Amino acid sequence: MLKRDRPGLGEELATRDRSGLNERELALVEHAERLTRDPAGIGRGSIDVLRSAGLTDAEILDATQVIGYMSYANRIAQGLGVELERTDLGQTPG
Repeated sequence: MLKRDRPGLGEELATRDRSGLNERELALVEHAERLTRDPAGIGRGSIDVLRSAGLTDAEILDATQVIGYMSYANRIAQGLGVELERTDLGQTPG
């Protein structure tokens, strides 16, 4: 979704540099961090921040599902001791 809309965004996020993020992107990044670290801390105010940044309820649901799934998949892989192959951003192992 974001990579097509904003080339280079993945690389920016990997460096933790948020200076070039727009309000929508920043709200999504902060939502992902909070949902990953403190899911019980998500409340109406957190959702209102996303809405204020221009996300629709459907987009908030989609983002939350993807974030939750990735958290789940990472925990399963880590819990089983799976070693992931490291690749350059944007490239698939070949």
